[in-house]
Amino acid sequence: MKKVLFAAAMVLAFAVSASAAVKEVGPVTVDVPEGWTTQVQGPASIVLAPDQKSVVTVALAPASGATAQTLAENASKGMGGKDLKADGDGWVYAFSHSGAQGLIRVSVQKDQAVICTMIGENPELMEIARSVKLK
Repeated sequence: MKKVLFAAAMVLAFAVSASAAVKEVGPVTVDVPEGWTTQVQGPASIVLAPDQKSVVTVALAPASGATAQTLAENASKGMGGKDLKADGDGWVYAFSHSGAQGLIRVSVQKDQAVICTMIGENPELMEIARSVKLK
């Protein structure tokens, strides 16, 4: 039990010490960890890890009244996604396409589908995707 409590304390200490800055990236704000870069390419907002091996790409689409669950279910089925599950205010599924593997997180804000594609193995990817907010 002491080991579990110690591990939990270490995780919390690391989380507090890791610095992230809220940055505007195109039509969204994102908590961007220190050393990561941002850019906008066409309709996509991109957050790239320092080693350039991990990336979060954010795209928006009209939700047209659909829920995040419905949008994620339909997208997952359409691309052969796996392991669809709830994640806070969104839904996440795994995908594999043209040799790339990753996760996609779908949420709905202001009747816009916020679609975050995460590629790479950096442990900060999901927290970055969860932090995305429409301006």
